[in-house]
Amino acid sequence: MGGCTLEAVEYLCRVIHFDEVDSLTLVSSLVDKNLLQIVERSNDEARLLMLETIREYGEECLHTSGEFQAVREAHTKYYLQLVEEAEPELRKANQAQWLERLEQEHDNLRAALKGLLERQHAEKALRLASSLWNFWLIRAHQSEGYQWLEDALNLAISNEVPPPVIARSYYATGILAESQGLYQRSTECWERALEQYRAVQDQHGIAATLNKLGGAYARTTPTEAHALFEQSLAIARQEQDLYIISDVLAFFAAEEFAQGYHLEKARAYCEESLEIVRNLQDRRSIAYRLSDLGQILTHLGKYSTAYQYLTESLSIYREVGDRVSMAFVMISLGMAALYLGDYSAAQTWLSESFTVSRELGNQNKLAQYLGTLGEAALYQKGEEPPARALIEQSLAIFSETDNEEGIASKLHSLGCIEFNQGNYMLARTLLSESLTIMRRLENRAMTAASLHMLGQVEAHMGNHAIARTSMEESLAISRAQSDRQVLPTRCIQLALVELNDGKNERARELFNEGIQVAKEIGDRRQLADALCMQALLYLSEEDYTTAQKLLEEGYNDTDIQTSFYRLADMGRLALIQGDLTKARQLIEESLATSLQIRNRWFVASCLERLGEVFVAQSRYTQAARFWGAASAIRKAIQAPIPPIEVKQYERAQVQTRQQLGEARFQAAWLEGEQMTPEEVLSQEKQDEAHKHNNEKAAPTPESAQLDDLTEREIEVLRYVATGLTNAQIAEQLIISPRTVQAHLTSIYSKISVTSRSAATRYALEHHLT
Repeated sequence: MGGCTLEAVEYLCRVIHFDEVDSLTLVSSLVDKNLLQIVERSNDEARLLMLETIREYGEECLHTSGEFQAVREAHTKYYLQLVEEAEPELRKANQAQWLERLEQEHDNLRAALKGLLERQHAEKALRLASSLWNFWLIRAHQSEGYQWLEDALNLAISNEVPPPVIARSYYATGILAESQGLYQRSTECWERALEQYRAVQDQHGIAATLNKLGGAYARTTPTEAHALFEQSLAIARQEQDLYIISDVLAFFAAEEFAQGYHLEKARAYCEESLEIVRNLQDRRSIAYRLSDLGQILTHLGKYSTAYQYLTESLSIYREVGDRVSMAFVMISLGMAALYLGDYSAAQTWLSESFTVSRELGNQNKLAQYLGTLGEAALYQKGEEPPARALIEQSLAIFSETDNEEGIASKLHSLGCIEFNQGNYMLARTLLSESLTIMRRLENRAMTAASLHMLGQVEAHMGNHAIARTSMEESLAISRAQSDRQVLPTRCIQLALVELNDGKNERARELFNEGIQVAKEIGDRRQLADALCMQALLYLSEEDYTTAQKLLEEGYNDTDIQTSFYRLADMGRLALIQGDLTKARQLIEESLATSLQIRNRWFVASCLERLGEVFVAQSRYTQAARFWGAASAIRKAIQAPIPPIEVKQYERAQVQTRQQLGEARFQAAWLEGEQMTPEEVLSQEKQDEAHKHNNEKAAPTPESAQLDDLTEREIEVLRYVATGLTNAQIAEQLIISPRTVQAHLTSIYSKISVTSRSAATRYALEHHLT
């Protein structure tokens, strides 16, 4: 079956009592007669090959002579010894050579397994198969290996097999099941393995299985998962099992990396794990840790160092022939190359990765990896375009393979992206789909996450009762699972809903709970968010001293995802305190970030707050224009102004209407409503420049009446007087025809005319041509 080594022939001769015949003489004779071929392999070891017709004839002769079963047993015994010798070597320095040896013998291993199953030798079949899981995993034979193990386990039901063998077999089956996205089956297998290991008090097996179960539970119950990792690590340290210690440290690194704001801690865990596996000379684990470090360093902005680690990782994967992991690390290399600005290399790496993964049929793992990278780009770096591309690709692959958990998790991530951009209806649809699947799968952690995000969507759309229902259920699940890592955020977001609903005391309780838990778990980012959001409570109660203290304390640990919220809140406080220069500076900085990340809800909020600053500066036309632009956004995203901001906004609006009069107010509002945020900001800069120039020169009687026209409106009026159409004016000013019409509507109102010809006459009379 695929040939064999001379060593195997010598063993066979010895076992079936061919001692009187020298094996070398026998082989030479068969080669001379063209019954055998000798082929030199790259490792300088010769393999003996036989034509299939000759092999079949030889098998017939063995059956005729009655020696077939003896030879078959000898063949099985040899290869069982081989794989049991190979298994520990697959985590040592000569890993690559052993992997290649097993690859060459794969047909013999298949024959041995097939024979054992046919003869119903369950124990030997399980011993052989459970020793091969690492080989099957590395060399992309997971599906085949998983089936062999399941067949052997089914056979063991009606055969007496020692518990240690059963335990090892369930452990191996779980690994191969998990590698194919069969998460429920993998968990079942590891739970059975743990039960058997505990029965025989195998501490190594217990620690290894607890570690695997921790990884499985991390998808649904993170707190329970962490407890399992801790148990595994304690046993491994007691047993001085460095392999498991390094594996658990790697999981701890993954935990911190997934949180997104403990990257240095993740790096420390990963470097400790790397040091251990380097000392053990475990080549594949070294490659894993280098890959993990490369990802962490990429998100820390250390792109060149990350690229070096990832390149070294790829080199080792090539060495051991791990094409599955090669495909994954190529994606990381592609991302690092993108950040380094080498777009050609990025495209090459990513294309090669997809090609390899599709060839291997390793779709679930590829999808999982793409999704992880996308979510890291979204939550850690705030980079939505690459995040969306990666997550959508991940969703497409999960959909192809009917992986429901994968589909639901990516729908959730895409829902978060749409929420961040103010696409609330689409976000609601995506998150609802995710919630439906997660409820069916009984994935409590993701059910709570989807409920929480749906609550935020409803809150932003002004549906506070619905938001409260979703968020309370989410919080209840998280409390029941003791998932303290997410409790602070769940508490403070629900508190904000209560605050907007006028329930200040309930909001205060929830803010305090969120702050307390964030302090207990040492989560500085969630603590910062809780402090800054609690400041909104004190702002609403006009306790400005406490509000300022909380905002300043929280802002120092605020990340890119929430910094623009805090800037605008500090700007609002500065406005209340009468520091208009500071207020405008902070709100404009917040607006710039909101525009950059395309958060339309907060763009509208910033425009509204800037309008309030303009009112305080007696610049009423600008205020109405900014509010008009904000109103257009809110209509588009179906999101009203939050109740806690309405009072100050309405007070400023009443004052503006009184100063401008209803006609001029409506004209400025309409003008802003038809402009983009970028256009309204550009118009404001031109107005300021125009005002500054006017202040330098004494106004003449002819120009005095122009003071109410903005610089852009004067430009539009000049072009009207020359006979240009709206479309031609738009082309000259690089704006839309719709914006030109908005300017004309404002101009007509300000100069009290109703037609284009009247406006032209006005321009001529005031020497604007």
